[in-house]
Amino acid sequence: MVFDFCYFFKEKGSALKIQKNIFTEKWALLVILAVVVLAHVTLFQNQFILEDGFVLHHWKLIQKLTNLPRFFVNYIPPDSQPGIYAPLRTLFLAVSRRVFADLSLGYHVTALMIHLLGVFTVYRLAILLTDKKSIAVITALLFGLHPVHVAALSGIIAGIETLGFVFMLLSFYFYVRAKELSGEVFSGDRGKSLLFFALSVLTVEWALILPVVIIFYDTLFRVPKRSFKQVLPSWLMFVVITGLYYASKWLVLGQWAPGTYVFDRFDLSLFIGLKALIKYLWLLIFPLSLAYNHVLSPGISSFNIKDFDKQTVLSQSILEPQVILSLLVVLSLCVAAWRQYRRRPVITFALGWVMILLLPALQIVPSGMFFNERFLYGAAFGFCLLAGFVVDGVWSCDKRILKTITPLALLAAVLFYGGRTFYRHKDYAGPVVFFEKAVRANPQSAYLAGDLGIVYTRAGAFEKALQSYEKAIALKPEDQHFHFSKELTCSMMKRYDDSIASLKKAIELQPDFPEAYYNLAGLYRFLQRGEEANGNLIMALKLYVNQGRLLEANAALLQMEQYRNVQEQVLKHVLDEIPGLKKVIPKSFE
Repeated sequence: MVFDFCYFFKEKGSALKIQKNIFTEKWALLVILAVVVLAHVTLFQNQFILEDGFVLHHWKLIQKLTNLPRFFVNYIPPDSQPGIYAPLRTLFLAVSRRVFADLSLGYHVTALMIHLLGVFTVYRLAILLTDKKSIAVITALLFGLHPVHVAALSGIIAGIETLGFVFMLLSFYFYVRAKELSGEVFSGDRGKSLLFFALSVLTVEWALILPVVIIFYDTLFRVPKRSFKQVLPSWLMFVVITGLYYASKWLVLGQWAPGTYVFDRFDLSLFIGLKALIKYLWLLIFPLSLAYNHVLSPGISSFNIKDFDKQTVLSQSILEPQVILSLLVVLSLCVAAWRQYRRRPVITFALGWVMILLLPALQIVPSGMFFNERFLYGAAFGFCLLAGFVVDGVWSCDKRILKTITPLALLAAVLFYGGRTFYRHKDYAGPVVFFEKAVRANPQSAYLAGDLGIVYTRAGAFEKALQSYEKAIALKPEDQHFHFSKELTCSMMKRYDDSIASLKKAIELQPDFPEAYYNLAGLYRFLQRGEEANGNLIMALKLYVNQGRLLEANAALLQMEQYRNVQEQVLKHVLDEIPGLKKVIPKSFE
């Protein structure tokens, strides 16, 4: 369905006239895709980061393709992503793991191919909406080069998740391309639209917002003589798919939302969401300060509520200046979109697309993730379409100075986007570089400092690791995990007294911490302090059993097999002292 959009200025012709014998659509696309590949070429050198390696190697669900039925009906998300139901993403991960194993290059090539498909879809969608290839060229070029997409491509899981956003774009493309809005929702392009919507929501939950976009689109560009009764069946089919997804998720996971409200309060989550929304809009326009974990306001970051300053979160209100500013910006964009409704509906549509695609950030459905750059992948289409429309309109006017300045400004934007993307990928080169950049961007995060300490330890930079742990402890002195992680670094440096002190501090902060007791037992055993080792091992086993963690208790007992004297001294005592331990006794102990 093609609509005639008005321009800012009196139109004298397309800004980028594509001559049939010089610059065909095919060559335009090839040039765009080549430039995008060049900007993202530094992606290929990156290693596994964040949870990528752990999920690929330790998430049992994707280790065998024979688990395929469980991707849908007995789905168990990885520990780092509780509440996420993404069967198709799991399938793509399992297949990718089978094909590429530990070859990170293969995953990165796949991610870039997904992005190129997204760029192509954006190009075709922009032509469909505006009937101008010049706008489509600018839109696709800016979309392909936008630096915020680096976060969506550099991670293995994020790269596959991006496919869900591409499916969402394809669903909307086929919906718009459908020539007739009828009750036959399973015919032609409308059927393809429904299919791609189903694929998108099974890949990334953010795509569930698409039905709102479709209702907005039909309302804005309602063709005369077509009543809402004719489009209602199509809307209902999208709503049905959404309902089926939530029903399936509830049956499989026992929950409908990925997370919970901050301190069980909707208003606090909404205030954080408003701050995140403004941050999203800012990065779409000025993608300068890109980071893994953004500071949304002092004491509040992108994720991990434990990392927040509790008093700051609780003191939020609708009268807070940052909240008021966020509401004013949202209201201003809504007014601007409304004012352009008659004269320039493409502006209304583009602004509406951006705002609707960012609605999940408001935490109406709590996600536990307040901000992540990769979630801008869908919203970026609306921003780039708006930019393409404005640039083409200004370039098409009669004023000579604008005809000179506009292409230079566009070239500057392309060079900036491309260069920023090229160098942003280098921030993902490896765990050390990644977390060093993350800590510099968010120095108030104790957990980022702790993660950097772990990464330094794995890299053998023990002194830097200790410094990172000390910083984390200074920020969150009540958190036992930093002391627990610090023990390994001290042990690697053969500073065993400090190791023991770190574990004892962790136990002091959390007395029911079986891992701390277990590691302390191992450390005492290494130092040949048998009685202290046995006492801590008994405490670890007791806590594991009391907490219902029988698998961990079993693993602890299996570790005892290498110390036969420990087996004889400890087992007789613990069998009577710890009810339920007999359930997990390994056969070798019988």
